[in-house]
Order: sequence, then structure tokens, then C-alpha cells
Amino acid sequence: MRDPKLLTWKTFLAGFLLSLVLVGLLVWAGQQVFWTSVEKECKSQSAQLQTAVNQWNRQHPKDKKGFMEFGFPGFVEQTLQPQGYIKTPLKDLRGNHSYYLQRNGFVNCRLHPRNPLSLQIMGLLILSFLLELIFLGFLGYKLPWKE
Repeated sequence: MRDPKLLTWKTFLAGFLLSLVLVGLLVWAGQQVFWTSVEKECKSQSAQLQTAVNQWNRQHPKDKKGFMEFGFPGFVEQTLQPQGYIKTPLKDLRGNHSYYLQRNGFVNCRLHPRNPLSLQIMGLLILSFLLELIFLGFLGYKLPWKE
């Protein structure tokens, strides 16, 4: 068996960045392959609605919108679209998708719920870290523990 190499911060960070890029590409490719066109449209509309709600909340700090389960499509049609927060018409605001606004101001869809960006980023970081540990283990690196 060959002698293990000591892991340095430079090697660790380079491997982590490489793992992060690789995991990010794999997740993106998986979404492109496995998401249906309906789900892609739902995610796109959710992102559009989220941008509009964020702009509304920034411009109207005294009237910030949070938790609107049943009145959210009406708010979109009567306020956000006429005032130009949403440029393109949205489909299926009340049907299968039925968009709603959670307590924290996060737009979600009943048919294809999504996680907040913070959870997605945390998942990518955890997967990248695990991939890097496996990769560095195969390359023969070990942590520089003191005896």
C-alpha cells in the first residue's frame, strides 16, 4: 500500500470547487431530462411570480405580501399584472397548479412544490462535500491529524 498524501487547504478547496461544479451540472442535467414540460413551465411561472412579489414587497414595505393561499391569484390578476410587475400572461393560476404565497413570502405551486433556494444550495453543498471526500479518498489523501 502506498503512503497517503497529506491534504492541504489548497487541495481541499480546489477539489470542493470542482465537486460543486460537477454536482451543479449533474443536478441541472437531471432537471432537464426528468422534469416534464408542465413542471418546467410551473417552475418558470413560480420564479416569475416570486420576482414580482419581491419587487412588490420592496416597493410597498408597509403592505408586504405574505401568506395568501386563496387570494393570491386574484392579487396577481388585479394588482401585479396591471401594474407591470408581470410582463407575460400566466397560465393556470387557479387550476391544477394553483399558486399560493407562503408565510415567508415564498411563491409555491400545489402541483409541483419546490424548496426555497437556501435548501437547494444547502443540498448542493452537502452533495459536493460528500463527492469530494470520496474523490480525495480514492486519490489517497488523508487528513493531517496530530497524534
